[in-house]
Amino acid sequence: MLLVSNVLLREGDPEKLSYTEIDHYVRCLDLLSVGGIQTLAHAVRLAEEREPNVLTDRSVRINFEDLQTRQPAIAPSLLMGLVGELDTLNLVHRAGVPDIRSPNYGNYPLEVTPLGGRFAKHLLSVA
Repeated sequence: MLLVSNVLLREGDPEKLSYTEIDHYVRCLDLLSVGGIQTLAHAVRLAEEREPNVLTDRSVRINFEDLQTRQPAIAPSLLMGLVGELDTLNLVHRAGVPDIRSPNYGNYPLEVTPLGGRFAKHLLSVA
């Protein structure tokens, strides 16, 4: 649906995506697990709550602990694996390992990237 609707937009329309970006999104859909997509949706919602209307322009920082709170049924180690999927595709970035780590990755910094925000907006109807 995204491909068809994007073709109908005029050149210069700010909503029109480049072929390269659409191609990356299609590859993301092919590579991401259901859990990865659900985790991205939660991360984008968290980022939007923190800093509304900036996510498609710049990264927004969230903490792993806040993401874990949104998905309590998922073990922290599995959730970090799902974040790893998203990091590989530059949808969510693991912003490093804290000097002093809290249990279960709680204080690990994450950033929802503009690419992740646009992906969620265009393909997941989030944000």
